[in-house]
Amino acid sequence: MNNDNHEAYRHIVEQVAHDRRQWLSRRRLLQASSAAAVAAIAATYQPREVFADVKGTVTLYFAEGKRWGDTQRAVQPLFNKVYPNVEVRFAGQPIADFFQTVMARMSVKTPDFDVTYIDWGRFPGLHAVDAMISIEDFINQDAAWRDDYLADVPRPVSDLYRIPSGSGGQLHGLTSDGNAALTFYRKDVLDQKGIAVPATWDEAIEASKALHDPSNGVYGHISNFQRGAWAGTIFWGVHATCGGWWFDKMEPGGWNPAFATDAGYEALRIIEQLMKYAHPVSFNATEDEVNKAFASGAAAYGPLCWGTAVLNDPTFTDLHEVINFDLPPAGKSPGAARKAQMGGLGHMLNKHGANHDAAWAWMKFFNSGDFTDPAIGDAIVAAGGQPARNSTLSRHTDRNFLAGLAKVMPANPVGYLMQIPEANAIQALMGEEAADFVNGQKDIDAALKSMDDRVRRLMEDGGYYG
Repeated sequence: MNNDNHEAYRHIVEQVAHDRRQWLSRRRLLQASSAAAVAAIAATYQPREVFADVKGTVTLYFAEGKRWGDTQRAVQPLFNKVYPNVEVRFAGQPIADFFQTVMARMSVKTPDFDVTYIDWGRFPGLHAVDAMISIEDFINQDAAWRDDYLADVPRPVSDLYRIPSGSGGQLHGLTSDGNAALTFYRKDVLDQKGIAVPATWDEAIEASKALHDPSNGVYGHISNFQRGAWAGTIFWGVHATCGGWWFDKMEPGGWNPAFATDAGYEALRIIEQLMKYAHPVSFNATEDEVNKAFASGAAAYGPLCWGTAVLNDPTFTDLHEVINFDLPPAGKSPGAARKAQMGGLGHMLNKHGANHDAAWAWMKFFNSGDFTDPAIGDAIVAAGGQPARNSTLSRHTDRNFLAGLAKVMPANPVGYLMQIPEANAIQALMGEEAADFVNGQKDIDAALKSMDDRVRRLMEDGGYYG
């Protein structure tokens, strides 16, 4: 390595170390400010009712993180004032192996925990191993609360927690957490350049080109396009906005993969064009890397990024007031529309847990809105959560991301997965094929055909073709 190259390498190493120190410093400040806000809510909380007759121990199983364990801990002091004879125990673990561990433990019918807080996309797999119970009998015990929940959580969101999915299924979970893949953009930068928020993918490509200024450290496009499941969410998100679906129909006689179509072709061409203006991290990015790029100012526009409330926080980024959110663009193929993908987290009762009544008391309280008490939603927001209830969102639209959620959740969204046990494997293979095309490893026809062929093999193994 010559001296010039050595000096350049040393500068990169020092810059990475500086950025990491700054990131950790901001992270500690964010945690401290959140904790103070949560403590203030807990200290002043006065319950409207106390239910001393409900007794028992509830063990909550979740992944650690702001939206996961932190929100549970924020609500616990409020819950204990209402249910003084229910002991709440936390069983958190790192998210890296959380989903695999949940499935393994549920498969052996463990009674070690009572309530699981988990992504709704895992519900089909958990249901397949007989780990869940319908909560219809529980929710019908309090008709007023039930009616408020179903009216306050947008129907496209609450339906994700039904089995089978949609209005005909029974509720197997409650959600307090909303999430979506939507458009992120720097309002100040777009306004300065006279660019309106793109409503079509053609406009998105032109906007990315106009915003792209890598010589000044600003990139016109960013997405979480890490090969595999993350890239799968990007492909499916664009595919949906182009009118695509995973299958011709999801019923006997159908289940034929539908990726090698006009919508699939349009989706891959759109991604290919956008990647010409991509922040370099996009090719190996998850949600976290996208957030860091927006926080630093290096990203100006992401037409399809996974949502996060962290960009609302002034201790995370000085740009929290100018990073805005909107519906993703629409394509041109039949059925195209500005559809957001829905994610989100919810509670489910472990069928093999020991204390369903006390567990239900926790689920009901945590997932309550203003009808029960606004303090519950306020504690969730203060801890960094992302409410699914309109009543809570409407009081926190000063936070740009929550205003974005309030806009996209009722607007004909699609689930980020199909509600079948094979969905996670399909999502990953979609991302593998999409990445191979964008990276020049396959041509577009080969990538789309491989998606169809691989999905068909999975569905054959699952017995979908009789």
